[in-house]
Amino acid sequence: MAKPLFFVKRGDRLIARLKHLLYAWRFAREAGGRVIMIWPGLPGFWHQFDGSNYSPSLIFDLGELYRRGGSDDLVFVDGQWQFPIDGKTLRAPEYDAMRNNRFERDVFKEPGLVFYEPNLMPYCFKDEKLLRPTLNAQISALYRALPLTLGVRRPLEAARKALGADGYAALHVRRGDIYEMLRRELPAIADAPLSEAAFKRLMGHYVVRTAPLEMYLPHVERAVASGRKIAFFSDSPETFAWFAQRLGARHFVDGKTFVAEQPLQKAMLDFAVMTDAAQIISTRSNYGALAADIGGVEHVIVSAQSYSTMNVDQAINLYYRQLIDQFVPKLPDKSAGAQSLHAEIRRLYLWVNRLPGDHVD
Repeated sequence: MAKPLFFVKRGDRLIARLKHLLYAWRFAREAGGRVIMIWPGLPGFWHQFDGSNYSPSLIFDLGELYRRGGSDDLVFVDGQWQFPIDGKTLRAPEYDAMRNNRFERDVFKEPGLVFYEPNLMPYCFKDEKLLRPTLNAQISALYRALPLTLGVRRPLEAARKALGADGYAALHVRRGDIYEMLRRELPAIADAPLSEAAFKRLMGHYVVRTAPLEMYLPHVERAVASGRKIAFFSDSPETFAWFAQRLGARHFVDGKTFVAEQPLQKAMLDFAVMTDAAQIISTRSNYGALAADIGGVEHVIVSAQSYSTMNVDQAINLYYRQLIDQFVPKLPDKSAGAQSLHAEIRRLYLWVNRLPGDHVD
């Protein structure tokens, strides 16, 4: 009987793709199916951060994966393939009663089923009754079953040697691509309102996936006080100096010293080092959240009220003040544009903290 096929695709950066892949692969295996992971090239905006060569073969040893029999349930397709026109999605109304964790196995016994899934598949079968630690353990096992290329394995071995076996904290500061979006698009608010979609997208990235550096500091101080090394990673490497000046460079191992030939390999290398950490300090960015889930360790979300040393108003005002000072310094605080920024920061901050410590995709 033909296996059900799950065509999945993401066109954004590595960790969003990896998360989509792992969740789809887990569910497809339970359904007795196969994942076709479509891996398109990266849009031009991100070439400045990730390079133009974004092939999965740079990071995954696909020959080894298929030699082990991995093609039975996972196949990578490198390029701009379209979804099959005869496919359907598990987000269709006919599956509403079963989504996310009440799927019946009989649904997938019909021969020739083809699904297309552009969004995360955090689905489970009704009889699994999965708790989050068990789900994370399954995702972790799949991640570790993906063989890495020599271009990732060799620098990863060197990084592990440099960090030692005593346990380290991983500090990840997400800024680069989001701050570049803000620099390009936000100044327009001084002259005319942004479209609602553009405004919400910008503010969502800013509040959910970044945080002012002051929010990181108390957690890094505690990690330093515990005697742990701090492995530092950021898409804005210059932020390393901010922490080193305040706490002493001797406490940190700067991730930029872990070198790979290709930017995509470097991104995979950094993520792999983070999954080995004893603690991860970051925002709600997928980079930190997925690494913590795979590693089975505490994820300190610096902007969450469950971890923050600031009250709600202090945190909101810090986000607001930083945004104004760095991106629209000439925008008057009492202008309609400034008031809309503050209101949207407040709305988003309260929303993402509605359940303290939750990850937001």
